Amino acid sequence: MSFEGIRGHAPALRRLTAMIEGGRRPHAFLFAGPEGVGKALTAVEYGKALGAAPMLIQRREDKQDVILDQIHELTRELSMTSAKPRVIVIDDAHRMSEEAQNAILKTLEEPPANTTLILVTHVPDKLVGTIR
Repeated sequence: MSFEGIRGHAPALRRLTAMIEGGRRPHAFLFAGPEGVGKALTAVEYGKALGAAPMLIQRREDKQDVILDQIHELTRELSMTSAKPRVIVIDDAHRMSEEAQNAILKTLEEPPANTTLILVTHVPDKLVGTIR
């Protein structure tokens, strides 16, 4: 597994690689760290390394937050089974409304097969405790 385009995240990527090569693939991650260091890019590259075409969910340009409708749309899409690996990256996860965070909890706790969820944030304290 190679993450050549990613710089500065070598220790975390080595741990991810070791987990995957050891047959352990966690179903969810929280990528937290300083703003602007490439967490979302790393999440997308990780998804590609798993053989998926990562779906990136970001706040809509006309909205301040990742809104509940986006999360409902995501959960509907994930309810359809897929033999292919799926990776969902929620960028700026701290911008999810509390309702959106509560809506994604069930999916985080019991994700569909072959699905990995990655929440990306630079403000993890704004996420409800059950997500953290």
